[in-house]
Amino acid sequence: MGTTHRPNMTETPSANQGSFMGTRMRKAGERSSQEAILQGKNETPSSQDAMMSLKSLSSLEVVYKVGIFAAVVGTSKFLLPVLFSLEHVSDKFIEKVQSWDWGTVLAALIGVCGYIIDNRNNRQAEIRQLHIDRAQNQMNSLLVPINIAFHGLLFAFYGFVDSHMDDFDLIDEPVLGGSNPPPSKHQWTSSDKTNKSWVSWWAFNHIFSSPTGKCPVALPYELPESLSEAIRKNPNSSLGAHYRQWIQNEWLPGVRDIAEIISQNGYLLEAIPAKDLELRFNDPPMSSGTWNRTPRGMFMSMWLAYSRSWETVLAQWESGDFSRIRPTTGFPSGLYFFIVTGQDIVGNLQKDLTGQSQMHGSRGIKLR
Repeated sequence: MGTTHRPNMTETPSANQGSFMGTRMRKAGERSSQEAILQGKNETPSSQDAMMSLKSLSSLEVVYKVGIFAAVVGTSKFLLPVLFSLEHVSDKFIEKVQSWDWGTVLAALIGVCGYIIDNRNNRQAEIRQLHIDRAQNQMNSLLVPINIAFHGLLFAFYGFVDSHMDDFDLIDEPVLGGSNPPPSKHQWTSSDKTNKSWVSWWAFNHIFSSPTGKCPVALPYELPESLSEAIRKNPNSSLGAHYRQWIQNEWLPGVRDIAEIISQNGYLLEAIPAKDLELRFNDPPMSSGTWNRTPRGMFMSMWLAYSRSWETVLAQWESGDFSRIRPTTGFPSGLYFFIVTGQDIVGNLQKDLTGQSQMHGSRGIKLR
Protein backbone atom coordinates (compact mmCIF):
# COMPACT_ATOMS: atom_id res chain seq x y z
CA MET A 1 0.00 0.00 0.00
CA GLY A 2 1.18 3.42 -0.82
CA THR A 3 1.83 5.91 1.93
CA THR A 4 -0.17 9.04 1.70
CA HIS A 5 2.05 12.16 2.02
CA ARG A 6 0.89 14.68 4.65
CA PRO A 7 2.44 18.04 5.16
CA ASN A 8 4.74 18.18 8.25
CA MET A 9 2.67 20.95 9.80
CA THR A 10 3.58 20.00 13.35
CA GLU A 11 7.27 20.45 12.67
CA THR A 12 7.06 23.64 10.63
CA PRO A 13 4.03 25.71 11.53
CA SER A 14 2.82 28.22 9.05
CA ALA A 15 2.93 31.94 9.68
CA ASN A 16 -0.78 31.91 10.54
CA GLN A 17 -0.27 29.10 13.05
CA GLY A 18 2.62 30.92 14.72
CA SER A 19 0.56 34.07 14.94
CA PHE A 20 -2.36 32.13 16.37
CA MET A 21 -0.15 30.49 19.02
CA GLY A 22 1.44 33.81 19.95
CA THR A 23 -1.97 35.43 20.29
CA ARG A 24 -3.24 32.58 22.46
CA MET A 25 -0.23 32.84 24.77
CA ARG A 26 -0.48 36.63 25.01
CA LYS A 27 -4.12 36.40 26.01
CA ALA A 28 -3.26 33.79 28.59
CA GLY A 29 -0.57 36.10 29.96
CA GLU A 30 -2.94 39.05 30.10
CA ARG A 31 -5.56 36.98 31.94
CA SER A 32 -2.90 35.81 34.37
CA SER A 33 -1.73 39.37 34.98
CA GLN A 34 -5.28 40.64 35.48
CA GLU A 35 -6.07 37.79 37.87
CA ALA A 36 -2.92 38.59 39.83
CA ILE A 37 -3.91 42.24 40.16
CA LEU A 38 -7.48 41.35 41.15
CA GLN A 39 -6.16 38.89 43.67
CA GLY A 40 -4.01 41.63 45.20
CA LYS A 41 -7.04 43.96 45.33
CA ASN A 42 -9.10 41.29 47.13
CA GLU A 43 -6.52 41.44 49.94
CA THR A 44 -5.59 37.87 50.63
CA PRO A 45 -4.42 37.24 54.23
CA SER A 46 -0.83 38.03 53.23
CA SER A 47 -1.67 41.28 51.47
CA GLN A 48 -3.93 42.31 54.38
CA ASP A 49 -0.97 41.92 56.72
CA ALA A 50 1.11 44.06 54.41
CA MET A 51 -1.55 46.78 54.32
CA MET A 52 -1.78 46.71 58.12
CA SER A 53 1.98 47.13 58.37
CA LEU A 54 1.77 50.14 56.04
CA LYS A 55 -0.66 51.87 58.40
CA SER A 56 1.90 51.74 61.22
CA LEU A 57 4.63 53.39 59.14
CA SER A 58 5.55 57.03 58.88
CA SER A 59 4.18 59.02 55.95
CA LEU A 60 7.56 59.10 54.23
CA GLU A 61 7.95 55.33 54.42
CA VAL A 62 4.42 54.82 53.13
CA VAL A 63 5.27 56.91 50.07
CA TYR A 64 8.38 54.84 49.45
CA LYS A 65 6.63 51.51 49.82
CA VAL A 66 3.51 52.41 47.89
CA GLY A 67 5.76 53.60 45.08
CA ILE A 68 7.58 50.27 45.08
CA PHE A 69 4.24 48.43 45.13
CA ALA A 70 3.05 50.37 42.09
CA ALA A 71 6.31 49.70 40.29
CA VAL A 72 6.04 45.97 40.92
CA VAL A 73 2.41 45.85 39.77
CA GLY A 74 3.16 47.93 36.68
CA THR A 75 6.12 45.74 35.80
CA SER A 76 4.12 42.53 36.19
CA LYS A 77 1.31 43.96 34.03
CA PHE A 78 3.54 44.77 31.07
CA LEU A 79 6.41 42.34 31.44
CA LEU A 80 4.57 39.06 31.96
CA PRO A 81 2.57 39.20 28.71
CA VAL A 82 5.84 39.76 26.87
CA LEU A 83 7.40 36.77 28.58
CA PHE A 84 4.35 34.63 27.82
CA SER A 85 4.48 35.59 24.15
CA LEU A 86 7.95 34.10 23.74
CA GLU A 87 7.55 30.79 21.94
CA HIS A 88 10.56 29.22 23.68
CA VAL A 89 8.90 29.53 27.12
CA SER A 90 7.58 26.13 28.13
CA ASP A 91 3.93 25.58 28.92
CA LYS A 92 4.98 24.10 32.24
CA PHE A 93 6.74 27.34 33.27
CA ILE A 94 3.72 29.40 32.17
CA GLU A 95 1.40 27.23 34.23
CA LYS A 96 3.69 27.58 37.24
CA VAL A 97 3.74 31.35 36.95
CA GLN A 98 -0.03 31.42 36.58
CA SER A 99 -0.37 29.41 39.78
CA TRP A 100 1.60 31.92 41.88
CA ASP A 101 -0.18 33.77 44.71
CA TRP A 102 0.61 37.27 43.53
CA GLY A 103 -0.81 38.87 46.64
CA THR A 104 1.74 36.97 48.69
CA VAL A 105 4.53 37.82 46.24
CA LEU A 106 3.73 41.52 46.33
CA ALA A 107 3.43 41.48 50.10
CA ALA A 108 6.84 39.81 50.34
CA LEU A 109 8.37 42.38 48.01
CA ILE A 110 6.88 45.20 50.06
CA GLY A 111 8.24 43.61 53.21
CA VAL A 112 11.75 43.31 51.76
CA CYS A 113 11.70 46.91 50.51
CA GLY A 114 10.38 48.07 53.86
CA TYR A 115 13.19 46.24 55.63
CA ILE A 116 15.78 47.93 53.42
CA ILE A 117 14.25 51.36 54.05
CA ASP A 118 13.96 50.76 57.78
CA ASN A 119 17.55 49.54 57.95
CA ARG A 120 18.74 52.62 56.11
CA ASN A 121 16.76 54.95 58.36
CA ASN A 122 18.00 53.16 61.48
CA ARG A 123 21.58 53.48 60.29
CA GLN A 124 21.12 57.18 59.62
CA ALA A 125 19.62 57.59 63.09
CA GLU A 126 22.59 55.77 64.63
CA ILE A 127 25.07 58.01 62.81
CA ARG A 128 23.14 61.11 63.86
CA GLN A 129 23.16 59.96 67.49
CA LEU A 130 26.92 59.37 67.31
CA HIS A 131 27.37 62.97 66.11
CA ILE A 132 25.15 64.24 68.94
CA ASP A 133 27.02 62.22 71.57
CA ARG A 134 30.46 63.30 70.36
CA ALA A 135 29.47 66.97 70.18
CA GLN A 136 28.04 66.79 73.69
CA ASN A 137 31.20 65.13 75.02
CA GLN A 138 33.36 67.73 73.30
CA MET A 139 31.43 70.56 74.93
CA ASN A 140 31.00 68.98 78.37
CA SER A 141 34.43 67.41 78.81
CA LEU A 142 36.87 69.60 76.88
CA LEU A 143 35.82 72.86 75.24
CA VAL A 144 33.64 74.47 77.91
CA PRO A 145 35.83 73.41 80.88
CA ILE A 146 38.99 74.81 79.22
CA ASN A 147 37.17 78.02 78.27
CA ILE A 148 36.03 78.53 81.86
CA ALA A 149 39.45 77.70 83.31
CA PHE A 150 41.21 80.00 80.84
CA HIS A 151 38.96 82.91 81.73
CA GLY A 152 39.79 82.21 85.36
CA LEU A 153 43.46 82.72 84.47
CA LEU A 154 42.68 85.94 82.64
CA PHE A 155 40.81 87.44 85.59
CA ALA A 156 43.60 86.36 87.96
CA PHE A 157 46.03 88.13 85.63
CA TYR A 158 43.86 91.27 85.49
CA GLY A 159 43.67 91.35 89.27
CA PHE A 160 47.42 91.01 89.82
CA VAL A 161 48.30 93.67 87.25
CA ASP A 162 45.67 96.02 88.65
CA SER A 163 46.93 95.59 92.21
CA HIS A 164 50.44 96.71 91.21
CA MET A 165 49.65 99.63 88.95
CA ASP A 166 51.80 101.92 91.10
CA ASP A 167 54.86 99.64 90.86
CA PHE A 168 55.55 100.36 87.20
CA ASP A 169 54.72 102.90 84.54
CA LEU A 170 52.07 101.20 82.42
CA ILE A 171 51.72 104.19 80.13
CA ASP A 172 55.13 103.34 78.68
CA GLU A 173 54.22 99.73 77.99
CA PRO A 174 53.64 99.01 74.29
CA VAL A 175 50.20 97.71 73.39
CA LEU A 176 50.22 95.85 70.08
CA GLY A 177 47.17 95.65 67.87
CA GLY A 178 44.69 97.14 70.34
CA SER A 179 41.32 98.23 68.98
CA ASN A 180 41.26 101.39 71.16
CA PRO A 181 43.91 104.07 71.78
CA PRO A 182 45.85 103.80 75.07
CA PRO A 183 43.99 105.59 77.86
CA SER A 184 45.42 108.41 79.90
CA LYS A 185 47.58 107.69 82.97
CA HIS A 186 44.83 108.22 85.55
CA GLN A 187 42.60 105.68 83.83
CA TRP A 188 45.09 102.90 84.60
CA THR A 189 45.17 103.36 88.36
CA SER A 190 43.39 100.86 90.59
CA SER A 191 41.82 103.70 92.59
CA ASP A 192 39.87 104.79 89.51
CA LYS A 193 37.26 102.00 89.73
CA THR A 194 34.99 103.52 87.08
CA ASN A 195 37.67 102.96 84.44
CA LYS A 196 38.95 99.65 85.67
CA SER A 197 37.80 98.02 82.43
CA TRP A 198 40.78 99.72 80.78
CA VAL A 199 43.05 97.36 82.73
CA SER A 200 41.39 94.31 81.22
CA TRP A 201 41.46 95.98 77.78
CA TRP A 202 45.20 96.55 78.03
CA ALA A 203 45.92 93.13 79.54
CA PHE A 204 43.84 91.34 76.91
CA ASN A 205 45.70 93.03 74.07
CA HIS A 206 48.98 92.45 75.90
CA ILE A 207 48.35 88.68 75.69
CA PHE A 208 46.46 88.25 72.43
CA SER A 209 47.89 90.91 70.06
CA SER A 210 50.97 91.03 67.85
CA PRO A 211 52.49 93.45 65.31
CA THR A 212 51.02 91.39 62.46
CA GLY A 213 47.48 91.96 63.72
CA LYS A 214 47.07 88.22 64.26
CA CYS A 215 47.12 86.28 67.50
CA PRO A 216 50.43 84.87 68.71
CA VAL A 217 50.58 81.11 69.19
CA ALA A 218 52.71 81.48 72.31
CA LEU A 219 54.38 84.29 74.27
CA PRO A 220 57.76 84.51 76.03
CA TYR A 221 56.12 86.35 78.93
CA GLU A 222 53.00 86.61 81.09
CA LEU A 223 53.44 89.93 82.90
CA PRO A 224 54.16 93.35 81.38
CA GLU A 225 57.89 93.75 80.80
CA SER A 226 58.37 96.65 83.24
CA LEU A 227 56.63 94.71 86.01
CA SER A 228 58.67 91.58 85.30
CA GLU A 229 61.88 93.62 85.31
CA ALA A 230 61.01 95.15 88.70
CA ILE A 231 60.56 91.64 90.13
CA ARG A 232 63.87 90.42 88.65
CA LYS A 233 65.84 93.37 90.02
CA ASN A 234 64.54 92.94 93.56
CA PRO A 235 63.12 89.43 94.02
CA ASN A 236 63.08 89.79 97.82
CA SER A 237 60.83 92.86 97.71
CA SER A 238 57.19 92.77 98.69
CA LEU A 239 56.35 92.81 94.98
CA GLY A 240 58.57 89.75 94.37
CA ALA A 241 57.08 87.90 97.35
CA HIS A 242 53.52 88.70 96.26
CA TYR A 243 54.31 87.55 92.72
CA ARG A 244 55.54 84.14 93.89
CA GLN A 245 52.50 83.70 96.11
CA TRP A 246 50.23 84.69 93.23
CA ILE A 247 51.89 82.19 90.89
CA GLN A 248 51.64 79.31 93.37
CA ASN A 249 48.11 79.97 94.61
CA GLU A 250 46.27 81.55 91.65
CA TRP A 251 48.06 81.24 88.34
CA LEU A 252 49.60 77.77 88.53
CA PRO A 253 46.47 75.97 89.85
CA GLY A 254 44.58 77.24 86.78
CA VAL A 255 47.40 76.13 84.49
CA ARG A 256 47.35 72.67 86.05
CA ASP A 257 43.56 72.43 85.77
CA ILE A 258 43.73 73.03 82.03
CA ALA A 259 46.58 70.53 81.68
CA GLU A 260 44.52 67.91 83.50
CA ILE A 261 41.52 68.50 81.24
CA ILE A 262 43.75 68.12 78.19
CA SER A 263 45.37 64.95 79.54
CA GLN A 264 42.00 63.33 80.20
CA ASN A 265 39.94 64.55 77.24
CA GLY A 266 42.30 65.97 74.64
CA TYR A 267 41.18 63.28 72.19
CA LEU A 268 37.88 65.17 71.87
CA LEU A 269 39.54 68.20 70.25
CA GLU A 270 37.84 69.76 67.25
CA ALA A 271 40.16 69.87 64.24
CA ILE A 272 40.12 73.50 63.11
CA PRO A 273 40.57 73.88 59.32
CA ALA A 274 44.02 75.10 58.29
CA LYS A 275 42.58 78.12 56.44
CA ASP A 276 40.92 79.32 59.67
CA LEU A 277 44.15 78.92 61.62
CA GLU A 278 46.04 80.89 58.98
CA LEU A 279 43.56 83.77 59.29
CA ARG A 280 43.66 83.78 63.09
CA PHE A 281 47.27 83.03 64.02
CA ASN A 282 50.82 83.81 63.05
CA ASP A 283 52.95 81.01 61.59
CA PRO A 284 53.04 77.83 63.70
CA PRO A 285 56.18 77.22 65.79
CA MET A 286 56.91 74.04 63.84
CA SER A 287 59.57 73.17 61.29
CA SER A 288 56.89 72.72 58.61
CA GLY A 289 56.05 76.43 58.76
CA THR A 290 52.52 75.80 57.47
CA TRP A 291 49.25 75.06 59.21
CA ASN A 292 48.35 72.40 56.66
CA ARG A 293 51.08 70.16 58.03
CA THR A 294 50.77 71.12 61.69
CA PRO A 295 49.08 68.68 64.11
CA ARG A 296 45.81 70.14 65.39
CA GLY A 297 46.71 69.05 68.90
CA MET A 298 49.79 71.29 68.92
CA PHE A 299 48.18 73.90 71.18
CA MET A 300 47.35 71.24 73.76
CA SER A 301 50.82 69.70 73.56
CA MET A 302 52.35 73.12 74.13
CA TRP A 303 50.13 73.67 77.17
CA LEU A 304 51.23 70.37 78.73
CA ALA A 305 54.87 71.38 78.24
CA TYR A 306 54.14 74.83 79.71
CA SER A 307 52.47 73.31 82.77
CA ARG A 308 55.34 70.91 83.45
CA SER A 309 57.97 73.61 82.97
CA TRP A 310 56.58 75.54 85.94
CA GLU A 311 57.61 72.66 88.20
CA THR A 312 61.27 73.49 87.48
CA VAL A 313 60.71 77.11 88.48
CA LEU A 314 59.00 76.05 91.71
CA ALA A 315 61.87 73.73 92.55
CA GLN A 316 64.33 76.64 92.16
CA TRP A 317 62.20 78.85 94.38
CA GLU A 318 62.06 76.17 97.06
CA SER A 319 65.87 76.06 97.05
CA GLY A 320 66.01 79.84 97.59
CA ASP A 321 66.93 80.72 94.01
CA PHE A 322 64.61 83.49 92.77
CA SER A 323 66.63 84.47 89.69
CA ARG A 324 64.07 82.90 87.35
CA ILE A 325 60.54 84.31 87.45
CA ARG A 326 58.98 82.23 84.66
CA PRO A 327 59.58 79.03 82.67
CA THR A 328 61.71 78.79 79.56
CA THR A 329 58.65 77.39 77.73
CA GLY A 330 56.39 79.94 76.05
CA PHE A 331 52.93 80.75 77.39
CA PRO A 332 50.60 79.20 74.74
CA SER A 333 47.97 81.92 74.79
CA GLY A 334 46.74 80.75 71.35
CA LEU A 335 44.98 77.84 73.06
CA TYR A 336 42.21 80.26 74.04
CA PHE A 337 41.19 81.09 70.46
CA PHE A 338 41.71 77.48 69.39
CA ILE A 339 39.12 76.45 71.99
CA VAL A 340 36.71 79.29 71.21
CA THR A 341 36.82 78.48 67.48
CA GLY A 342 36.15 74.83 68.29
CA GLN A 343 33.15 75.85 70.38
CA ASP A 344 31.71 77.79 67.44
CA ILE A 345 32.05 74.79 65.13
CA VAL A 346 30.66 72.23 67.57
CA GLY A 347 27.93 74.63 68.73
CA ASN A 348 26.67 75.07 65.18
CA LEU A 349 26.68 71.29 64.72
CA GLN A 350 24.65 70.84 67.91
CA LYS A 351 22.21 73.48 66.72
CA ASP A 352 21.72 71.63 63.42
CA LEU A 353 21.28 68.26 65.13
CA THR A 354 19.16 69.16 68.17
CA GLY A 355 17.98 72.76 67.71
CA GLN A 356 20.00 73.95 70.70
CA SER A 357 23.60 74.08 71.93
CA GLN A 358 25.90 75.47 74.57
CA MET A 359 26.61 78.40 72.23
CA HIS A 360 22.96 79.00 71.25
CA GLY A 361 21.17 78.21 74.51
CA SER A 362 18.04 76.12 74.98
CA ARG A 363 16.04 78.34 72.62
CA GLY A 364 18.50 77.87 69.77
CA ILE A 365 19.43 81.58 69.63
CA LYS A 366 23.14 82.29 69.34
CA LEU A 367 24.32 84.34 72.30
CA ARG A 368 27.01 86.26 70.43
